[in-house]
Amino acid sequence: MEDTTKTIAKVEHLGIFPIILKILNGIGLIEHIDTIYGRHGNWKGASKGVVTAVWICYIISRCDHRLSPVAKWVSERELSLNACLSKWGYSISTKDFTDDRLILLLEDFSDLERWTDLESEVNKSFISVHDLQGRTIQLDPTIGKSFKSAVKDGLFQYGSSKHFRKDLPQFKTILANLCECNFPLGAITVSGNQADDVLYIPMIKQTKKSLPEAGLMWQGDCKLSALGNRAYIAGINDYYLCPLSGVQVPAETLYKDYVCPVLEGKHELAEVIKDEVLIAEGYELSVEQEYEGLKWEERQLVIRSVAYAKSQSKSLDKRILKAADALFALNDRKQGKTVYKTEDELRQAGHQILAKHGVEGLLEVEYRVNYEEKHIRAYKDKPARTVTKMSYVVLVKKNEAAIEQHKQRLGWRVYVTNQPKDKLSLQQAVLAYRQEYKIERRIRNLKQEVTALLPLYLKKDQRIEALINLLVLVLKVIAAVEFDIARALKDKAEKLEGLYAGNPTISTATPTISKIVEAFENLYVVFIYSQNQLVQVVPPQLNKLQRKIIQLLGLSEDLYLKIEPVSNIVESG
Repeated sequence: MEDTTKTIAKVEHLGIFPIILKILNGIGLIEHIDTIYGRHGNWKGASKGVVTAVWICYIISRCDHRLSPVAKWVSERELSLNACLSKWGYSISTKDFTDDRLILLLEDFSDLERWTDLESEVNKSFISVHDLQGRTIQLDPTIGKSFKSAVKDGLFQYGSSKHFRKDLPQFKTILANLCECNFPLGAITVSGNQADDVLYIPMIKQTKKSLPEAGLMWQGDCKLSALGNRAYIAGINDYYLCPLSGVQVPAETLYKDYVCPVLEGKHELAEVIKDEVLIAEGYELSVEQEYEGLKWEERQLVIRSVAYAKSQSKSLDKRILKAADALFALNDRKQGKTVYKTEDELRQAGHQILAKHGVEGLLEVEYRVNYEEKHIRAYKDKPARTVTKMSYVVLVKKNEAAIEQHKQRLGWRVYVTNQPKDKLSLQQAVLAYRQEYKIERRIRNLKQEVTALLPLYLKKDQRIEALINLLVLVLKVIAAVEFDIARALKDKAEKLEGLYAGNPTISTATPTISKIVEAFENLYVVFIYSQNQLVQVVPPQLNKLQRKIIQLLGLSEDLYLKIEPVSNIVESG
């Protein structure tokens, strides 16, 4: 028989989930999901919206998208989760988070039409509640490789690999990001053999459901600059900013048509200054574009980036050095080294080295060849003969004038935009494009840092696509947290200290979600029961940093200090 007189203390880890649940409730996520996906006859217990909200808490807290550990995580904090959810009329149990239940949820989320409707509502709620302002949307595709086998018409296919692993099947995801507040608006996932440039228009159409107004700026890499993509954006009265590719403007064309006029003094360069440092210079041209009957005015911004020029110059110097070493190595006479027997063979080897390193004309190569005849006397049945033996020395010298002229080509790139100059100056365009790191950071969040998408454990394609959609939803939450804190710090002209263990004096104006989660890791709540009845709740003690973060988010400390379980009776077992 159970002893009902003993005192029991239940300790549950809180971490950051009370804050996340509060944010999700604030944007109405649970209601949005329950309205769009409803409840079918096989679905019992907590609603799909509630299960999703708690699942998001797990992913952010643990940086883990796997399904199997979620139920255990919930069981270890079931009292405190229900205490938070009960404030809004919800409740959960551990059995709501079995693998089977979460798989059913992914099956629902794989319906792209309904998911797009949900994402549109969620985006509007986030933008409204958190005052996420901005009109520049960054677009960037990324790939996820896997050791799975490629299946015909499947998600994982062989394609051009940014990871230089063409031997591994991959999928491809394009992400749309609201630049000003670094807020991910949505994503589309397709098979890895699809070209990047055909993904932009579907992503734009999906994003426009959340931001339907005209006059948005779409920003991306050279794949966005495909003429069809630019025409589509111009046709919907939006704007674009992207660089032209090496196919659209080959190196020789870039030098002859855009750089030479600068060297000849035909264009005056405008300087781009940031933090009192010259970062770029350039000029612009105006051209008329036409595609399938649509005509529009386009500006070509011919830009020389100082950092890009330095990087290319260093790369060129390294290639020149490697080529020179390889040419000098032709002089080596040792085992395993090729000995050339004719001058033509020697010169061909030299030309191959110059071509391999792309430094033709930048090194002056001299081949000093000497032919020596040697007379060999007759011996036994072999007649007397004369043998010609070649000896050679390869000398290499830099062509300084050619190298300097070549370096004048470096650092240049042509960007295109249809936004008028009075709305986007050349200087503003350069600074805008340098914000590309923001979407790249969100992609790192997705694949490695926050949601840890890779490696993937799911097998079915539609579930993988649904999981990526869910993880993008998680990115929206962390973007809102980071944005609210950064904005509050900026308004107060302050920085946040204490986030870095061992370095309490280090401060930052833009704390990341990983550090914020880490700051709340030491928070626990204790429920004390006597004779199966709750007699006391011992809330966590918030430190100075935790109080500050809660304040910056505009929330109340009661999230942690007033946690009351739904039931005052302890469950046995």
